[in-house]
Amino acid sequence: MGQEQGSNDTVNDLQKIKDSEEEAKRIVQDVREKTSAQILQAAHEEAQKIKKDTLDEARKKAQVRRAAIIRKAKSEAEEISRDAESEISALRRKAESASDEVVAKVAQKIRDVIEKGVL
Repeated sequence: MGQEQGSNDTVNDLQKIKDSEEEAKRIVQDVREKTSAQILQAAHEEAQKIKKDTLDEARKKAQVRRAAIIRKAKSEAEEISRDAESEISALRRKAESASDEVVAKVAQKIRDVIEKGVL
């Protein structure tokens, strides 16, 4: 009976060892799964942060470009406006000069008609 008891104790001890190994395997698997989930979550969060930072940087660059384009367009529009104003002034002076000549010619013709009586 002593050997039987010893044999039962050994079987029980082996079963306990086997159970402990199974429990250890389950714990390791749980840790792996939790760690994997945590790694995936951390990677997702990091990807979201990178995406946000990239979009923010792109927006800033676009705003700078937009401001530069607006400044350039405004400058060009002002230059065109100055050129147009200059052309208008030149045309007015030319028209005034031509008008004076026309008035002088018409006045001369009127004098000629009055003096000669003929058109």
